[in-house]
Amino acid sequence: MTFRDLVHKTFVLLEARPMVGGLEVSDSALRFVASGSSFAASVRLGPGVMSAGRIEDPAAFGAALRELRSRILGRRARSSARVNVVVSLSSLHIYSQVFALPFLEGESLEKAVALNLKMALPGGSENFYAGWQVLTRNSSSGRVEILSAFLDKGTADDLVAALRAGGFSLFAIESKAISLARVTRQASGFDPHAASVVVAADTEGLDVLIVRNGYLQFDYFNTWKDLQGDAKSITLESFQAMVVRSVSQIQNFYNSHWKEPLGDIFVGATGMQQEIMSVIGSDFGGKARELVPLTSPPLTPEWFIAFGGALRGRLPRKDDSELSLLGIDAQAQYHEEQIEHFLSFWRLLVPLALGVLLIVFAGAIFFVGRVNSSLQQQGLLRLDPAQAREIESLKEQAREFNRSIELVEAVNAAAERKAPLLGKLLEIASRRGITINRLAIGGPSDRIALTGTAGSDKAISELKEELKITPGFKDVDLPLTDIRKNGSTYTFSISFLASS
Repeated sequence: MTFRDLVHKTFVLLEARPMVGGLEVSDSALRFVASGSSFAASVRLGPGVMSAGRIEDPAAFGAALRELRSRILGRRARSSARVNVVVSLSSLHIYSQVFALPFLEGESLEKAVALNLKMALPGGSENFYAGWQVLTRNSSSGRVEILSAFLDKGTADDLVAALRAGGFSLFAIESKAISLARVTRQASGFDPHAASVVVAADTEGLDVLIVRNGYLQFDYFNTWKDLQGDAKSITLESFQAMVVRSVSQIQNFYNSHWKEPLGDIFVGATGMQQEIMSVIGSDFGGKARELVPLTSPPLTPEWFIAFGGALRGRLPRKDDSELSLLGIDAQAQYHEEQIEHFLSFWRLLVPLALGVLLIVFAGAIFFVGRVNSSLQQQGLLRLDPAQAREIESLKEQAREFNRSIELVEAVNAAAERKAPLLGKLLEIASRRGITINRLAIGGPSDRIALTGTAGSDKAISELKEELKITPGFKDVDLPLTDIRKNGSTYTFSISFLASS
């Protein structure tokens, strides 16, 4: 472990914020990369365990998840310990689309996006989870570009249930294309102001992306099964033709939508790197360059997708505005787990620190008593007025220490009593679509303060009104000056007292 890794983990521990790694789920393997460190682990999946991103053998898939968890946490990890992950789906083609809207903000933008998602969803909105994020805001042209993605609910729910049963907590679900675009932003030679093509090949197929302004704009995926057809194997000529055809189609799509020229073509492939580089170099003017993320130690291409999820996991929750295909129920469950983690962390730390202080204080009393007894027996304890004042000062410090211990015990007891109230608060906030960023709990009679993020100021006002009429909350205070607009979201601060 490097010194940077140690510092990062120390700050995460002091913030009581759990680590979130990246987990790639494909038909052939599960791969995990830890956030903020160089740790990585993988487990191979046997044939027939997963097919096209769907779990075909739940028992074998669950066993693979438990094996991966034990490699991450260790064989002796507590059964209740969970691994927090951003899940990137590799073998399932997630339907994505970029669309433009008039320059809107706040609730108006959300309503316009919701309408476009409903119109774009294949097969009806009730069968899919949808996510979206803002790509660009251009006030001069009066346009906002939105990236949207859709995932079949049945497939997502089965995967979430299996991951939770295997000891994993889900921070977000995204496509491998989004994860790969995030890795490209970290690559050597990447120009954030130019549009680039990314060509990726793995055991599932060939993926060609357009990355513009650092974010995914278009994804074109071909499976090896489609290329092979009824043939026994894939020839080198057909593989090369597939690469040329896919890159040409991507270039034609780009030229029909944007005027600025395309930049470099980045290649990150497992096993076919040089072949793809050679084909692109000969057919597209030598623009190909190897995709090399700026990491230490260097990563090989099979870890790129999981690493892209780990990069997202490094962000604090309030700073993460990228789309997720995690259902509402799963999101609420994740937030409940994080509140529980926060409370259990401090419930464990406070008694532990108190115990250490008590041991130190008891040892000091014992030592002073022994010295005092020894001096009295030897007739050496002759105190002048200055020494007497120093001893009296030490006694006063001891009394002050005892009062501090009583205060810490009272705060710890108050946190335990307020745990059910915080669960109720989390349920109300999740229902309103509000994310709690920070929660401050003082003594039994102190006010509880929280800061959060909401999609609209209306949701914040509704939160205040519901807290005022909910048993257990009183004297709810929401200063208007603490409501601030931050892009398409609003941040706010609210405080209240816990009634008995």
